[in-house]
Formats: sequence, C-alpha cells, structure tokens
Amino acid sequence: MLSAYRAYHLQRLSMIQRAWFLPLFAGLGVISWIAIATCEPPANDSGYRSSTHFMLIGEMPANTALRGTAQYDPMPGQHGCPYHHPQLHLDTRPSDLPQTFSFEVPLAWHLPDCTLQLSEVDFVTEGFYGAGYAQRSSTTSGAIAVRDALQKGVPGFPESGEKEYRGICSWQTYTQPDGQNLQSLLTCHAANRQWTLIGDQRRPRRPGGAVSRNELAGKTIRMTFRMAEAS
Repeated sequence: MLSAYRAYHLQRLSMIQRAWFLPLFAGLGVISWIAIATCEPPANDSGYRSSTHFMLIGEMPANTALRGTAQYDPMPGQHGCPYHHPQLHLDTRPSDLPQTFSFEVPLAWHLPDCTLQLSEVDFVTEGFYGAGYAQRSSTTSGAIAVRDALQKGVPGFPESGEKEYRGICSWQTYTQPDGQNLQSLLTCHAANRQWTLIGDQRRPRRPGGAVSRNELAGKTIRMTFRMAEAS
C-alpha cells in the first residue's frame, strides 16, 4: 500500500532545518525555500513563484526519503540578483511504507530586481536500515537538467505530456575495520522500462535526463524508485 505525500505551499526556512543537513551544515544560516505541507503562505520578502510550472510526481520505496533541490539561476541580463541563488527544496518524509509524492515546481522565481529561471532539479535518496541515527545512508540519485535546447537525439515529451524516469536502489553491507559493526551503503541507478540497469555495469547511469525549457510548462515528470530484489 502506498502512502501519499503532497506539498501544497512554500515556506521560507533555514537550510539547517532540514534534518538530513544537520550533520553537514550545522553552522550555516543559508536561506532557502522548502516545499512542505502547510497552510501558511510564503513570506513577502522571499519573492514569488511564477505561474508557469511542471508537476514532479513519483514513488519511493519503504524506508527511504527523497531530497530534491530545484536550482534557480538568473535570467540573462539580470544585475540585481543575490550572490546566493535561492533553492526550492522538495522533500518527502521518511516512511516505513512505500509512498507517493507530488510537487508543483515553478519554472521561475521573482525576487526584487531579479528574476531567476529553473536550471536543474537534483535528487538525493536517503535510506534507513535501523532505528539508530547512524543507521542511514544517502546517495545521489539523479537529476533533471532544464536546457534551452536539447542535444540531437534527446527525445522531448510524448503526446501524453508525461515523461518517466526510473531508478533502482540497493543496499551493500560491509564490516567496519573493527570487525564488529556492520554498515550499509545505499546506491541508486537508472533503470529502463524492464527495470534493468541502464549503462555499463561498472559505471551505471543515474536516473533523470535533460528536458527542454520551452516545452516544460504544464508537463509532468515522474520519478519512480524501487528497491532491487534480494538475490
């Protein structure tokens, strides 16, 4: 059974309030925007989102959480943009059940004297293999690159308006040098329609790909992650 997670609004929060960032950025106060389930509107000084957007939907396996980051860069000719560009964080909550997610991702963000456009959405998958805080592992799990023009041979959106990317995640268990504590390492790689790995077995690809900015508005991108079957 899939449990559903949906973010309805945006709220301005410090990046260090993302629980998974605490060990890495405990001393930073970088301001970002996190998509969470809340009824509070965004603060006025955080700017406002564009009306054009695409839907990011998908599925996550049990005992995992998705950490997505939408990157926004200044449009050409902008001179009043902040040094630290804003980011939109698309996070799901950890769950011991498979879950679905749905995010509305704006294609641009308007700040005073600056307009930024979506350039990329990066994904990190965090997995949990025990109740302890240290019993977790994070891995880069792909990206969606937004391009003004696609390279030759890169397909656009189908007539349905939905493009899907798939990823297979697996655990690798190893013993620490003391020979006592077992650790698990999570990895996620791109999969095809038959759920087999894409690319060379020694260097498999990450899930995701490039999409055209001109055709992204109103479209849907589905990211489907699944755990590999135990061998």
